Amino acid sequence: MLTSREKAHEIVSLERSRVPVRTLHLAELDADACEQLLAEKEIAGSPAERTQLITAYTGNPLALTIVAQTIVDLFAGEIAPFLQQGEIIFGGIRDLLAEQFTCLSLAEQTELLWLAILREPVSIEQLLALLVTPLSRAQVLEAIEALHHRSLIERGQRPGSFTLQSVVLEYATGRLLTEAASEIKHGQLVRFIEHGLELATVKEYLRQTQQRLIVAPLLAQVRGAYLEQDEVEEHLLALLNLLRARADYAQGYGPANVLALLREQRGHLRGLDLSQISLRGGVSARHRDAGCLPC
Repeated sequence: MLTSREKAHEIVSLERSRVPVRTLHLAELDADACEQLLAEKEIAGSPAERTQLITAYTGNPLALTIVAQTIVDLFAGEIAPFLQQGEIIFGGIRDLLAEQFTCLSLAEQTELLWLAILREPVSIEQLLALLVTPLSRAQVLEAIEALHHRSLIERGQRPGSFTLQSVVLEYATGRLLTEAASEIKHGQLVRFIEHGLELATVKEYLRQTQQRLIVAPLLAQVRGAYLEQDEVEEHLLALLNLLRARADYAQGYGPANVLALLREQRGHLRGLDLSQISLRGGVSARHRDAGCLPC
């Protein structure tokens, strides 16, 4: 008997209906099992608080064990003050997810971060349409399959759709923000070009969520690197000029991302020179309709 966070390829090849090799996917614990785990750690809290804690970690026994120990060590076993922190990714949980993320291929990392941006179940066709660096359908399918085998993604309710568990979603979002902020600071854009932070082509409620949970926190991180607000805008405009020098196909989502940050910083986009800029994802049409950009 083997236990693992990832299904081994050797097992996949042996697993068939007429041979005595089987795999059992351990899904989230049910409510009673989660309650028992918390009781063993002597965690105290109201039924609503316990439910909130269990839901935050989708009943994952390892995550609940780690967080329960933190609650005991730092909050005297009380759930309420822990929940008030508003952080579910930290310490051992972050280290565990970082280890898994580092082992992923570039294609797998790209798909995982796109799922964090989209924040709801999407199909392989939708993922293919978003990619800056083209991948074949087979490559995307293999990346999704590998992520599923590592228990980093789960199937959506709609057949053929995939999404992230809440813990992985929070980690991937934080990872994207950290990497994008570092790239902006040093002017070496990779994730910032490959991924659109706020997409005009998605439903309005989802675009607003992207603005609130991705664009605004990213701008806050960028602001932390400068003493004056004027410096932030100057640096973003310099990035726009840097992207302007690239061929259209090589600009990716970079210009649209810079505009999203500038709009968050200034409150408008009036007067910007967008010559030789390629805006991917329908951003230009939305801003033009709002009277923000020159036609």
